[in-house]
Amino acid sequence: MDISLPKMNGFETTRHIRLLSPASRILFLSERRGSDFIEAAFQAGGLGYVLKSDANADLIRGIRAVLLRGEQVVSHSLTGGFEPPE
Repeated sequence: MDISLPKMNGFETTRHIRLLSPASRILFLSERRGSDFIEAAFQAGGLGYVLKSDANADLIRGIRAVLLRGEQVVSHSLTGGFEPPE
């Protein structure tokens, strides 16, 4: 999920998806580094937040963690490691 979408932002879209399909697992892919964006992504129902600049290192691992194991993940450059948010 991207934050910037043409008609509805990614946070609103995620909330709608989760209402219609609570079991959906959503991973955000964005270049926005602010903690307010990351927090909003998780509050909306996302399970992961990967920076586009970290996609080579984190995207496949993030997809596997979120989709297969239901784990929360955050890009390694935001945390110093690949960890869930607190």
